[in-house]
Amino acid sequence: MNREGIKNKIYPVIKPLAGVYMILNLVTGDFYIGSAITGKMPNRFHRHLFGFSGNQILAATVQKYGLSNFAFIVLETLPNVVSKEENKDLLSLEDKYLNNLKPIYNIAPVAGNTLGVKHSDATKDKMKLNYSSERREAIGALNRGKTLSESTIKLIRLKALAKGPYSEETKAKISVNSAKANLYSITLLGDDNTPFPDYGPGKEVRTINKVAELLECNEKTIRRALKTNGIVKGK
Repeated sequence: MNREGIKNKIYPVIKPLAGVYMILNLVTGDFYIGSAITGKMPNRFHRHLFGFSGNQILAATVQKYGLSNFAFIVLETLPNVVSKEENKDLLSLEDKYLNNLKPIYNIAPVAGNTLGVKHSDATKDKMKLNYSSERREAIGALNRGKTLSESTIKLIRLKALAKGPYSEETKAKISVNSAKANLYSITLLGDDNTPFPDYGPGKEVRTINKVAELLECNEKTIRRALKTNGIVKGK
């Protein structure tokens, strides 16, 4: 079975799962232990065995022995949905396996972080090179100016529609997580410069488009105001 066939067969099975997994070298018997929150198991599968962007020791070993000599094994799952914010039980479960099995391929001694890991000078230099301004510009230029085909646009649209609308709770989380650095304070004043009770002083809003929505104006109007005195005049 080719690589795409492997992904298409494995991903639907492991996507709903949250738990601890093992990547086993069938030649040497060595292995790696990791964990994934709900919906992220396919991402871990791809990063370690295809993208080589996860554990670097494991990545080098997979490239040395070949993908066919490795097995991805889900060791234990949690019954509830596990999120990035609520994952204490998952990390505790991973720690249990790390402490009992002591996998050779794992770099971090504790689940969920790299505390205590010291990189060599060569690794540090490689990391600096990977994130240099030249590399970022080269990556950014790959798709700059390109347009998607109608078939690709249609496929993206169909996948987006298939997801269905986000719940109000999810929308709130997205808003908070995507706008941590932006917090706008709004005070609405009447003709006599008296603040409206519901909006003053200092109603806090996280995004410019939400500010524009509250003030019933265009986002460009808000951006122009922020560059000057921050005052928007209107009805």
